[in-house]
Amino acid sequence: RVASGVTALLFELVPEERLWPLLLDALARIGEGELRQTIIGALRRRLAGNPALLSQTLASPDPTRVRTALGLLDERIERLFTRELVGLASHPDESIRIKGLAAASRFGGEEAIETLWKAMGGDPSKSVRLFAFRAIATARFPGIAARLETLIASPQFAERPVWEREKYIRLLGTVAGAAAIPLFESWLPNRKWLWQPKDFEMLELA
Repeated sequence: RVASGVTALLFELVPEERLWPLLLDALARIGEGELRQTIIGALRRRLAGNPALLSQTLASPDPTRVRTALGLLDERIERLFTRELVGLASHPDESIRIKGLAAASRFGGEEAIETLWKAMGGDPSKSVRLFAFRAIATARFPGIAARLETLIASPQFAERPVWEREKYIRLLGTVAGAAAIPLFESWLPNRKWLWQPKDFEMLELA
């Protein structure tokens, strides 16, 4: 009760835009107990009245502050911050980017698909790229198979390293199933006596 009263008094005395980040930072340092639950309750009540507080926090480059803010969310209010959560996929911190991709996988939609696609092909972190691969493989987003087939069938695809091509091909096989077989069969060279090293490479991929 004392902790709750003190917290409420602080919000009366200090503008919430200034007090909010201070309480978030305090929450990150406090272990389980009454004080922690009191602060969480106070922050959630303020969040209900002023959602912009969380929007601003999720845009912070500070990973600790972002993680603490994420702990305030539950399924009831998470979808109020869909754009902000998916936007975490571009955060400087690798673990936060994965949380953003996880949100994209849960929410779906065109923006989410674009976010996962971009991370899969260009994130500097291997673990982030692998997470995006798995998310796309398991979520089976509409249109992903056609997009993968277009990428794989493009002339530029042959310029990618073999290991990277193999990942995209396996992903296409996962999401497209038997529909991908004609494409893979088309890579089988016909005139074996004229095969070049590139032909053997394509055979292995097929």
